[in-house]
Amino acid sequence: GNFMGLLNKPSNAVQPQGAASAHYQNSAYTSSPVADDTTSLLHGTMVGQKSETRRMLEKATVTWASSTFIIIYCVVMVYSVYYNGGIEPLNVNPMIGPSALTLDKFGANNAAQIKYANEWWRFISPIFLHAGFVHLGFNVYVQYQIGSELEAMWGTMTWIIIFLLSGMGGNLASAIFLPTSIGVGASGSIMGMLGAWMLDLIIHWSDDDPENFLDPQDAVFARKNRRRTIFMLLVNIIITFAMSVVPLVDWAAHVGGTVFGIILGAHFFGHDVIGACSKTITLVVSLLLLTGITLYGLWHFYNEVDPCPDHQEGEPYTNLIPPTC
Repeated sequence: GNFMGLLNKPSNAVQPQGAASAHYQNSAYTSSPVADDTTSLLHGTMVGQKSETRRMLEKATVTWASSTFIIIYCVVMVYSVYYNGGIEPLNVNPMIGPSALTLDKFGANNAAQIKYANEWWRFISPIFLHAGFVHLGFNVYVQYQIGSELEAMWGTMTWIIIFLLSGMGGNLASAIFLPTSIGVGASGSIMGMLGAWMLDLIIHWSDDDPENFLDPQDAVFARKNRRRTIFMLLVNIIITFAMSVVPLVDWAAHVGGTVFGIILGAHFFGHDVIGACSKTITLVVSLLLLTGITLYGLWHFYNEVDPCPDHQEGEPYTNLIPPTC
């Protein structure tokens, strides 16, 4: 349920004459076809020497994590419906999926179970669960569009860390702000991925300066394409936040995932900020922010949040309502 359908898959748009074979001035490296394809997919054309060299030397060229996660989503979705004995009526679960009780048994974000039964792993497991096939379809579509490309550019481990920590941050926010709801879905992780991508684009904005290209038209094309990409990112983030007021949509997971993704983006890509002082400040402040928000969030959840104010002793800590997603 993130409703980010406006985000188009980064595509290799028609490039200016000679863009595909351009080389950088004073570059000690030549571009490999894989690196060229990855960079052009995400930036529209070849970007500056520093950015391309960094990606060539440090980042993965083979991706598997994003696709593997999608397969896990689908397998878990099908099995949860099978375990449930079929799809629930639409008046029970309008997302066309299993019951809230089944999702809870599979590891949904249940604040009461986390707090009172110490099932901390529920901060992670909801990422791989979905409320139904409608919810699954939205998330798989967005992740399929951009997940593998970002994984190729960032590297598999960086992508996994950003994706999972953003999802965990979103689930923590959901447990704090929506403690009486059952929460599932990878929307928080996806929003974090988009937030980190936006930071990456902003930090590497100067890579498109004309001096990095033999043909200035290539730089103009790249900069226009990047503006368009950031615009589309912002539009989708705004639409997602706007749709967060719709019933059954977990607005807290969306917001929390985005905040964690932006901070993680600043930390992982902050080493490319211009200026030693600015670089150090970016890396240190982002790490302190991430640590501080996480610790305070956990303290607040375990000390201030009451997920079951009407709970009777002996009853399961399960809210039998349609899940948020």
